[in-house]
Amino acid sequence: MRSLTIPASPTYQLPRLFLPSPTYQLPNVMVSSQTAAYSEEVVPLPNRHSKMPPVMRCKNHPLVDYSTFVKNVYVMTMKTDPASMEKTADFEEGLEVPGGTADEWKANGLLELHSGDYVFCRDPAKSTNPQDDVLAVITTGAAHHDHKTLKAFDDATRAILEVAPEGTTVLEAEPQARRVQKSRCYAVGNSVERQRRAVAPAAAGKSDPKKRDKNEYQKLIDRLLKATGDMCANVSKLLPEKVRAALNANREVLNHPVVGSTDNLMGANVQINISKPDVGSASAAIAEIGNFGGGHFDNKDHPPSFTNMIANPRLPRTCHPGYFHILQLGAFTALVRHRGVLFSGRRKHGGTSPVLPEDISDEELEEAFRFNAVHFPTSMMLDGNSRYALGSKGAGKEVAETKGGKEATEKGSGKEAKEKGRGKEVTEKGRGKEAKEKGSGKEAKEKGRGKEATEKGRGKGKGDGKRGEEVPGRDVDEENVDSDTDDQVPFYVTPEMINKVNDLFTEHATRRSTYIKDGGLLMSREALVNFVGRSVYQFSAFMWRQFCEDAGVEIDQEAYFSSTTYNAEDGSGRVELKPWPCAPPITKVSEERLAAQAAFDEYEASVIRFIPAIAKGLPRRPGDPPLLPKSRPSASKKGSTKRGKMTGKRKADEDEDDAGSESDDGNSSERPKSKRRRVEVVISTLPSGKHPRTRSSAKATASAGSSESAGSSESAGSSESAGSSDAVVPEVNEEQQRFAFLRELTAEMLRDEKHNVVGELSGYKGTPQMLPLPEAFTKLSQTIYTLAEQCEGRLKKQKFDRRVFQRQLILAATAPWRWLDGTVLCEVRNRWNAVDGSDVEDWLTELVDLTRTMLLTQAPTVALCPVERPLLSTISSVPFVCENRYQKVEFKEGSGALLKAVLDTICGALPAWLGFATSVQRTARDHRVRAWFVDVLRDKLGEDFLMTSYAWHAYTRFKASQVIFKDALYRNLRQDLMNPFQNALQAHPIMEEGTEEYLAYKALCSTFPEV
Repeated sequence: MRSLTIPASPTYQLPRLFLPSPTYQLPNVMVSSQTAAYSEEVVPLPNRHSKMPPVMRCKNHPLVDYSTFVKNVYVMTMKTDPASMEKTADFEEGLEVPGGTADEWKANGLLELHSGDYVFCRDPAKSTNPQDDVLAVITTGAAHHDHKTLKAFDDATRAILEVAPEGTTVLEAEPQARRVQKSRCYAVGNSVERQRRAVAPAAAGKSDPKKRDKNEYQKLIDRLLKATGDMCANVSKLLPEKVRAALNANREVLNHPVVGSTDNLMGANVQINISKPDVGSASAAIAEIGNFGGGHFDNKDHPPSFTNMIANPRLPRTCHPGYFHILQLGAFTALVRHRGVLFSGRRKHGGTSPVLPEDISDEELEEAFRFNAVHFPTSMMLDGNSRYALGSKGAGKEVAETKGGKEATEKGSGKEAKEKGRGKEVTEKGRGKEAKEKGSGKEAKEKGRGKEATEKGRGKGKGDGKRGEEVPGRDVDEENVDSDTDDQVPFYVTPEMINKVNDLFTEHATRRSTYIKDGGLLMSREALVNFVGRSVYQFSAFMWRQFCEDAGVEIDQEAYFSSTTYNAEDGSGRVELKPWPCAPPITKVSEERLAAQAAFDEYEASVIRFIPAIAKGLPRRPGDPPLLPKSRPSASKKGSTKRGKMTGKRKADEDEDDAGSESDDGNSSERPKSKRRRVEVVISTLPSGKHPRTRSSAKATASAGSSESAGSSESAGSSESAGSSDAVVPEVNEEQQRFAFLRELTAEMLRDEKHNVVGELSGYKGTPQMLPLPEAFTKLSQTIYTLAEQCEGRLKKQKFDRRVFQRQLILAATAPWRWLDGTVLCEVRNRWNAVDGSDVEDWLTELVDLTRTMLLTQAPTVALCPVERPLLSTISSVPFVCENRYQKVEFKEGSGALLKAVLDTICGALPAWLGFATSVQRTARDHRVRAWFVDVLRDKLGEDFLMTSYAWHAYTRFKASQVIFKDALYRNLRQDLMNPFQNALQAHPIMEEGTEEYLAYKALCSTFPEV
């Protein structure tokens, strides 16, 4: 046994949850109060697999609070460099839950964990300081909870597992109970809709707006969640102080939902697993809960957060409840009553079946169940990139107006409006909805994600189950149709919000579960009210951030929260909302928020290094050994299990991610084969406010009788008109209408760009100087992974840097093509008539002479060999051979056709030889035309325009057909084919002094700093 001296603990700048004022003392990492020195000793585990981490038992570990019940503290050592983690991840993937008995497992080197055991991970190559250890597992038991909490959990479990007349449990007999994957597993906490990136209370527990009292299902779940929420809060107190502070910091920044009270730091998603043991089959109970019982990863879990599984089996005394394994760590624990296991779902884990005695009676078997409540953290709940279903947005329903004490009733032309329910009759079919409205001759149909609106009479109706409103003498503006599938629809202040009639009751306007309506089933009143209050503040801050920059709007968040009060749940009086020092910014980010984010990022980085499935893909750090070539066996040899698609506890959620896939058009020919060519238009094309941006306007199909060439305004117009049905197209310059890029180049777009730039400049610290190329490559080869990680972080934190780098990338990527077209080809023409007697002897003269000779002799290939032609070694030392496209053509010396063939051959061979062109002719053509496109923008609008998001969007999605509408595009590519686009740009309002577009662009340019 060795003793270590613990260095002074670092101070973590982390905020505490719900403090009384924005100014507060930040907590320190707790050091054990034990006077004895820290010590550790190796735990002998005979026959332990060499790829499982060695184990040490520690005393007086500085991260453990020994005032609670603590039995053993273990430290497992492992290498965390990517190469080692790659091997560990492969080993972990092949592990399965072992068969046999606990004695056999211990004889093979597995570690059994008991209540009060902690497991930490350590990489000795990085640090031997126990302060830097990373928590992996805690096992808890009855000793960690008070009698009241345990009784509440037992009572809730007993009520759920009571046998119903049908032979199943009372919970399962309720119609609201919904199985996951057709197994006996039920989601009862928060739920996620991955395709919509939406988070809401589980739909099974949503309230009936017509009933105030809870139904039986809600009562059962309410009792269970309150009990397990309290147990998770108790377990959260066992976490090391820096872990609690980091998880709290993430919650303070994001304001994500919880289960139970705000002291619960465990995952807010809850699933209960019920299995019934079978005497005849040892694996029957595991099979009954589907894939959740076998070894699996939970790939959708949040890596730095923890799952807490709590067991409460209802089995005869002579029946063993089975075991739970964390496979790669080589650890297991018995799932006895009240046993809790805190671990990361990103580690492979699984359980074994209960062991039943042969003499069990039928009565005992009927009431025998294994029951686990699992609180798990999905990434969508905790990464800040999802939408929380807070409440319902006003639908804009009609409000009766009262004038002079009389009620004004509208009747339209002898027609009587009949309302059923709330004026809506909704039928759901599959994933689509069909909404039918009666009255005023209106009918709206919505199927799938598209909408089909049919007009009858004088009114128009909209889908999504909303009442289409008829406004006499007005057309409905199709541009403002709200859609579930459009994430950029405006938020409206509706008549319900204006509340002219002073109505104190707001009816729920959505059939979906929301936190305001259904969150009381998951959280305490204090937690729910503060969550809603902070969510409303987040919305307010978001709206004010859209306001003009020079107004300097700020909210006194302390006064904001203290001014809102509610009735305490225990009846003790009125209570204020808690202050929120980490509230989102409007014009300035608070120091508390930045400190919280930095602390959680630091904690997350330390945790994921010890999870093999994640760490194997992380960047290398200085001192890590180099990565070795992969020699992993193919998936076909390893069976049906694949990395990233492991069958897991929540496989149903994984399936929801497969919303679509990318595919190409399957046309491998350079020249289109049919005149019914599908023309892609990347950017919507009419000035804003004159033409709605719709999905159909993004792509159009040319008619069968139209010419493939879009060189005329007629063909372009017919292509665009296919994208919108009822749009009134204003008179626009015909040259501009032919080009997709110019039609969206509007003053409104430029003003939005300026708004974004001003916001990005608030965090801009100046762009670092670029290193000279040789030095940059040397430095990059030494620390490539570190630089990549730093670059990624810089792009996230300093958004304006991204604009500068994008402009540099655009200019650098197109520079070789500009050199080819602007320098090389021009020089070839200049030297053409003087090649034989020219005094200039360089690689270009050699290249022209060699190309001309091979064309005149009709050689099958054009061979560029620096050995035979030493002057060519100036630009490359590698020989190059390409096919002679003009082999069957006879040229006359000095003819214009020969010059044209030489230019064409050099233009095709030189880029491929030097490596800046691909072998795919269409791609190389697009890259060349893109360079011409960038030159036009730079010459006409200046390099500042290349820093706009609009220019970057056009650059990354560029196709030659967007700026050249000629058949010659597929035959003879010449730079003068860009003349129509240049003329159209020259005629655009942005080039005319005094126009709205011109002034908006100049204002945008004045915003850019000198970089």
